[in-house]
Amino acid sequence: MSETALLILDVQIGVVADVAQTETLFATINRLREKARAQNAPVIYVQDIDVEGPDFAIHPAVAPTADDIIIRKAGNDAFFETPLQETMERLGIKHLVITGCKTDRCIDSTCRIIGNLGYDATLVKEGHSTSDNDVLRADQIIAHHNHVLNGFGVRTHGTLVRSVEEIEFLDPWPGHHQR
Repeated sequence: MSETALLILDVQIGVVADVAQTETLFATINRLREKARAQNAPVIYVQDIDVEGPDFAIHPAVAPTADDIIIRKAGNDAFFETPLQETMERLGIKHLVITGCKTDRCIDSTCRIIGNLGYDATLVKEGHSTSDNDVLRADQIIAHHNHVLNGFGVRTHGTLVRSVEEIEFLDPWPGHHQR
């Protein structure tokens, strides 16, 4: 099994309903899932329990298979009070390819903490989305986070931003520790 896993954050019906460029997001996620599965890499979904009712379900355009792992969370950070780190340790995962929603919340929080936990991440440049806010449009938020999170981390671990074309689920993953 690969030491790299695909982490898909909060692609729930109620979350993706108001994010920018959902068709591009779904196409990117599906492309990443195909690559991950073809290279025997685990696919891990994270669902926010604050989304209620039918909106809680993962969007059918990117729905998990029976082999995928689903983790539920109550905060922005996918590691906070969840079994994500334990799951990674059990599977031997050292690197996460991160995609999903929302850029300025769960994507940001997860990418900022991962290096402190001793792991590496690759944020997929065109693989995350969010909504407009009172200050910035969604496209500005996404561009800002792609810039700020590229190279964010501690001396030996952290997050890099790469295009979907560059993503492979190989071990060791090219680009680790290059800041």
